[in-house]
Amino acid sequence: MRRWLMLLLVLLMPFAALAQDAPLAVIEAALADLNAQLGSSLTLDMVDNWTWDQEDFNDASLGCPQPDQMYAQVITRGYIITFTQDGTTYDYRTSADGSALFLCDVTQGEATPEATAESGATLIPAGEVISTENAAQLAIIGQIEGSFAAVMDYSPTGNTIAVAGLTVPDSASGDTPAVLVYNANDLTEAPQELLPGAEPVLSMTYVPTSAGASLVTGGMRGTVAIFPVEPQGFDILFMQAPAVVESVVDVAASPDGTVIASVNNALLSSAVAEPGVYLWDASTGEQTLFLPLDSAPMSVAFSPDGLLAVGDVAGTIHLWDLSSIGIPAESATLQGHTDAVRDLQFSPDGGVLASASMDGTARLWSVTGEPEDYRQSAVLESGEPVLALDFSPDGLLLVSAGGSSDDEDATNAVSIWSVSDAVSVAGEGELVAVLTGHTDAVGSIAFSPDGTLLASIGGDGVLRLWGLNPGDAAVG
Repeated sequence: MRRWLMLLLVLLMPFAALAQDAPLAVIEAALADLNAQLGSSLTLDMVDNWTWDQEDFNDASLGCPQPDQMYAQVITRGYIITFTQDGTTYDYRTSADGSALFLCDVTQGEATPEATAESGATLIPAGEVISTENAAQLAIIGQIEGSFAAVMDYSPTGNTIAVAGLTVPDSASGDTPAVLVYNANDLTEAPQELLPGAEPVLSMTYVPTSAGASLVTGGMRGTVAIFPVEPQGFDILFMQAPAVVESVVDVAASPDGTVIASVNNALLSSAVAEPGVYLWDASTGEQTLFLPLDSAPMSVAFSPDGLLAVGDVAGTIHLWDLSSIGIPAESATLQGHTDAVRDLQFSPDGGVLASASMDGTARLWSVTGEPEDYRQSAVLESGEPVLALDFSPDGLLLVSAGGSSDDEDATNAVSIWSVSDAVSVAGEGELVAVLTGHTDAVGSIAFSPDGTLLASIGGDGVLRLWGLNPGDAAVG
């Protein structure tokens, strides 16, 4: 199965004297780029198989044109270089003088996890908006069973769903971590694949753009990157971080898409070197600010009106007002949770902050007025760790999800709450529906932008879509 992946234009030193029968310099340059992407140190004698072929191409695209790209319409001599390793073939293209080198295509020996009719996938039918009145009628209208982590996000356009796949590389089988981008309207369609530097992805969020949407990812080894997804592109931007070993456990984008926030936790080391929040320029990748914390952060979110919220491992929520000029100071802290805050979401109008915690609760906080006026307005009891949250587009529903991989009695349920009154009158919120079926903890949950669909993904490797118009789709 062939798919377009990253087209990484790499300017190299020209190779003026290439032997026509053995372009060894460009072959080794291509292998060096492959090693950089896979995080490997392969040599030519270690690769399972490799080939090269000289060709005169009709234009400067070297036989690998990309959407919305212009190329000089001249005969261009170049090479096709392929490497096959652990069942996957990497197709490189290079100009004859070595001035341009890029990865054109990747062909996997084993099929990428795809939806099938038997697994409940279907062309997603148009549905009714999910509301307090009909949430109890939700049914599974599509699902994909694959090698997924419980990390997912729904595009703001409603056209795609991104899922973290192959998250634990196995050196014996050669599995390479990837982000799989599915057509949200037809799960049977083969997904795009994004290779985030051969690094397992632990967090992701979409960013609206003038043309569609990009995807921000946070990796296990500290990498933060932005991938053009709608439309698919190849101008990938990596945040210019110093050497960081802590894993990026959450990322968020400002409402205008100009600032990326990331938080790190010590999944690969004994302690976070410097706990805090990194802020990045989304156009250049440069770090613009670092906001220090006393304890390791776990979650981060932007409000529509300039607030930045960060939840830490101790259960505290920290708030900064980024709308003011100059270096922001922490404006408020919210106390109530007794364990790590795993997710944060602002309501669409920015007046309410929802928090999910390992303490078994989701909480609502009123964040209007002055910082001294911020208060807890509702506690939503789950009874098991809450890992993920999302508001419906109209802000009247909150969905929470979680569970446990270690507790065989965990329900791993998706709960839907009516929160229209809970934000104005302190209370517990009204539980209007509970969706079950995941057999492991649900780590990500998201409404479609029009509010007609709900996506969930668990540690069981199953991505599910819930809706009100199941049609002929299999349910179960």
